[in-house]
Amino acid sequence: MTTETLSDPAQTITDQLGEAEVNAWKSLAGYKFVMFGYWAGVWVHLNRIAVSLGHKSRPNPFKEVVRTAKRVVDENAAPESAQRAGPGLTLFQS
Repeated sequence: MTTETLSDPAQTITDQLGEAEVNAWKSLAGYKFVMFGYWAGVWVHLNRIAVSLGHKSRPNPFKEVVRTAKRVVDENAAPESAQRAGPGLTLFQS
């Protein structure tokens, strides 16, 4: 979303949702994880606004990414005395 598209009354919230989703996926594909989070958050926010305006809630397009992350975290669960920093990396707490 550029400044122009945000102020463009012809662009519907549905258009903005689509743009946010595309930007999120492009960011993730480019290893731009912070930008992925930003655009995914924009998508969630716009979806909530759409619902408040009477639109039907859309299923989150990033749900499978979240499921994968949860599975990786669960598979790498560490003992209480350690915290996982990633696959094969353990940070011990003092």
